[in-house]
Amino acid sequence: MLKLKTVALSLLLAVAASASLAAESIVVLDVQAAILNSDKAQDRLKAMREEKEFKANLKEVEKLQEEHNELVAKLKKDSAVMNQEQLQAQTQKISEKRSDIEHVYRKLKAAEQKLVQEVVQELGPKLQEVVNKMIKDDNIGMILDAKATLHVTNAYNITAKVTDKINQAK
Repeated sequence: MLKLKTVALSLLLAVAASASLAAESIVVLDVQAAILNSDKAQDRLKAMREEKEFKANLKEVEKLQEEHNELVAKLKKDSAVMNQEQLQAQTQKISEKRSDIEHVYRKLKAAEQKLVQEVVQELGPKLQEVVNKMIKDDNIGMILDAKATLHVTNAYNITAKVTDKINQAK
């Protein structure tokens, strides 16, 4: 009889625990995407991409890529009639061009990453406000990092909703 009461009590506690868990929801959030998809972040990225220096670097990458492609095409076309020295010289030119492309590309990426960090720092407090309000209003019990989840349906992903609230909270 005591065992039956213990089992019944355990079952009752399990049902109560699952009911309380159901009251709080588990959601997924990509913090960086929520911030970077905001209007303010998009405006700042667009402005950076319109800057003279950024455009010049972008044009340089395109020019270097064209030159690289021409060198590769020439090597493919003429490699059968080239001697070893000519092959080495052409291969060296291709390698140098690739290094130049990578250097300018890294400059572009560094500028973009710097801006992203600035925007994340700037909008971080606003994101925290929005998320704290959503936790209370939507009775959220747990927020998981979207990048750490293997699978999540859109119903549990609040990233777009957070971005919308950041945009509204100007």
